[in-house]
Amino acid sequence: MNAEARKLPLWRAWLEANEARLTYGAAFKTEDLEAFFGLKADRLAFRVEIMAIRDALLKRGMNFTERGQGGAGFVIAQPNTNADEVERMQRAAISAMGRSVVLATTTPLQLLTEDERRKHEAVAEKAAKRLALLGRAAPRLSSPVA
Repeated sequence: MNAEARKLPLWRAWLEANEARLTYGAAFKTEDLEAFFGLKADRLAFRVEIMAIRDALLKRGMNFTERGQGGAGFVIAQPNTNADEVERMQRAAISAMGRSVVLATTTPLQLLTEDERRKHEAVAEKAAKRLALLGRAAPRLSSPVA
């Protein structure tokens, strides 16, 4: 892309430039994305642009992923894989909630002021309750509904 006339944000410009190609199964090479953004794939700024594209496409029911591409690029996964991706996202969320409860329960309260301790205990209690609710066995999306 011409550096003199770069439209910002880059991720939105990329979506607009590729609108006709945004279909299930479409593949996009990493090197083409690097050239468009003017960024190397190993840079944080590149990853930020990719996350913004992912977020925008998720709102369309599309999963923009690197999985299965061997580092060569990205693909808009077929919709029949979305349930598996939803389950993966949920496992990651539950794992993150678990780590938050560990941090909350291992924080040395004696190092906090009284106000900080009260706030911390309230947040810790909410986190533990949320984790308990998330951890309840829920039917998998891929399982038949009874």
